[in-house]
Amino acid sequence: MYSPKNMKLLVLESHPIQYRAPVYARVEQLCPGALHVAYASDYSVRGGRDPGFATAVSWDGDLLAGYPFTVLNRHLTQPPVGWNGLDGRGLLALIRRLRPKAILLNSLNYRFDHVAYMIALLHGIPIWMRCETQDQAFSRSWLKDRLRHTYYRLLYAGIQQAFPIGELNRQHWLRHGMKPMQLRAAHYCTPNRAAALTIQQRQCRREALRQQLGLDARCLLVGFFGKLIPKKDPMLLLESLPLMPDSLRHRLAFVYVGSGALQQELQQEAAAVQLRYGVPVHFPGFVNQSGLVDWYLAADVVVLPSQRAGETWGLVVNEAMQAGCSVVVSEAVGCAADFSAWQRFRTIPVGSASSLALALMDLAQYPRSFDWATEGLQAYSIEAAAQAFSAAIAELP
Repeated sequence: MYSPKNMKLLVLESHPIQYRAPVYARVEQLCPGALHVAYASDYSVRGGRDPGFATAVSWDGDLLAGYPFTVLNRHLTQPPVGWNGLDGRGLLALIRRLRPKAILLNSLNYRFDHVAYMIALLHGIPIWMRCETQDQAFSRSWLKDRLRHTYYRLLYAGIQQAFPIGELNRQHWLRHGMKPMQLRAAHYCTPNRAAALTIQQRQCRREALRQQLGLDARCLLVGFFGKLIPKKDPMLLLESLPLMPDSLRHRLAFVYVGSGALQQELQQEAAAVQLRYGVPVHFPGFVNQSGLVDWYLAADVVVLPSQRAGETWGLVVNEAMQAGCSVVVSEAVGCAADFSAWQRFRTIPVGSASSLALALMDLAQYPRSFDWATEGLQAYSIEAAAQAFSAAIAELP
């Protein structure tokens, strides 16, 4: 039975997540045996229908490799719904067996999280937290904002250390009672699949996919990556076309990499756009993790024009810049607070097709570069996040 003497940090997760599991694997390399991950469920690794993508999804990477873990409940076959979607069964026994020096929470969305919080308080175990919560993702009334503030101040009083994923998250922690000395940045990050490729390999893969799409070297390929749902407002790309000059439209193509409830509507509108303006629009559908890098390399600009409906970060932005794409996001996308000053990053008002057209005109002037964002992204890498956790673990008794 797994119970190493040097185990210090117990991480609580709802399920294996493709951009967090690599952080834990790296922490295990840096601090062997010091970390254990407890998953409330494992539905994400067994595959199933994803409501956002509106299709069956089974991630093609091994999300359970490289670090010790326990799955507490294996009965779920789809994403949990509501506060009771994940309970705390088996958690107390696991904590008593492992006797961690600290517990890391990643959300407060489920009963599972609150059970862990209460067990830690009752047993005198320090509580750490890393979450994507921020205060600008939704528009709220004054009353709702005050009630929310009171709730968080009470809850955060029991947390000893937090790991901000970005600037808005850092502001959230400070606003609701945490002190600066309690914060240690562990920025949101994704595996960098472009890093293993030479510049020549990236160029070859870019050209190969663009040739499949019938695009010449002069074409500006603008991509949307993710779920085709109202929250992310993918229709804004097509709405921006009438507001562009002919000089840009004549060298433009769009690609929607993903699937979702709006796909049929988008395809119908794209057909009309192609007929009227001659701008080709491609729909490759859902693309799994290992295949995404080629699509990012093929694209020139990636757009995430989300509504103010909970886009707390926007990890496709990290992936896009890892491949050297320029980026346009709406001001409702959480990571805009971190990246808005970067050279090839533009932020537009929510729902503004005219601002999107102007941003694309601006970014079209830049030559394609695979590494313009590489240096800046070092702070938003798997390595940087793992180093932050490892440093915190080293300070535990």
